[in-house]
Amino acid sequence: MAQCSVSRSSNSPSLYKATLDDIPAIKSMVNSAYSKYIERIGRSPAPMTEDWEQEMKVHEVMMLKDTDQTVGSFDFHVDDQTNSLKINNVVVDAGAQGRGYGYWMMKHAETEAQKRGLSSVTLFTNDFKDIDDQK
Repeated sequence: MAQCSVSRSSNSPSLYKATLDDIPAIKSMVNSAYSKYIERIGRSPAPMTEDWEQEMKVHEVMMLKDTDQTVGSFDFHVDDQTNSLKINNVVVDAGAQGRGYGYWMMKHAETEAQKRGLSSVTLFTNDFKDIDDQK
């Protein structure tokens, strides 16, 4: 797999499995990135209401660091019904957006899916079809 081109420091970003100590950083990134959508969809996007402690129990939650700064996070699990690696959320810190970190995390997910013998990567997005029914 080709290397990702990311505009960042000279050190490569690194991933590590999130711990309970990372929950405040995840919540901060999620709230900063998604709060702008609340008015548009009429509710908080799913990642903003997520129980991250529970999420860590049932899915893999990864943190992305670059030069000792947390710049992103994503969580995923194997979806047996679709034979895919399903990403529930991918978020880049508001101050680090536009530098290729989201791309880097998605490329990592693709590599992880290949290692696990999965046919694809799927990404969860908010479902807007029932918004009018909820208002």
